Amino acid sequence: CSNFDAFTMVREEKTDIGIIFNAPPVDDLDSISVGKGIRIVMVCADHPLAKKQYVTLNDLIHEPFLCNDARDDTIFFQELRKRHDFFPSIHYKCNNPSLELELVGTNACISIAPLVCYLHWRRIRPELPLVGLMIQDELPEFSINIVSKKGKTMTDAARAFIAACEEFFSRKR
Repeated sequence: CSNFDAFTMVREEKTDIGIIFNAPPVDDLDSISVGKGIRIVMVCADHPLAKKQYVTLNDLIHEPFLCNDARDDTIFFQELRKRHDFFPSIHYKCNNPSLELELVGTNACISIAPLVCYLHWRRIRPELPLVGLMIQDELPEFSINIVSKKGKTMTDAARAFIAACEEFFSRKR
């Protein structure tokens, strides 16, 4: 689900914790940073770039992009402008990961997404022809945070999940 949905679900106590990407602090929730991650370019397997293992921002300059505001894409693209003078051509905006998968999987656009999202989508939607490409340029990292209701005692399962996330994201790859 999106950052927005995760905040809502935690606030309404539909879940004990939520995983948030690059979310700003909010007053009514506690937040624990469990790691930093990298972003990759997601393309359809039929896309000409899909044959490459690595791409540069220069390779992407004329590509149609999707901006997914369920993550932090708007902020991320602003940071790319500042750091690399890179102005992606945003053809689609959404806040729905399923729509993003369909648009990229049908070669309507490309997306820059957290690697953990790409790996998750490959697992749950293996029929989609998605390819993940590493980006050679230095990109802004994103933080992965766990949010919980302020003042609420976490379950043992939630604490174990947080410990597993911290261990996973601290591994050198």
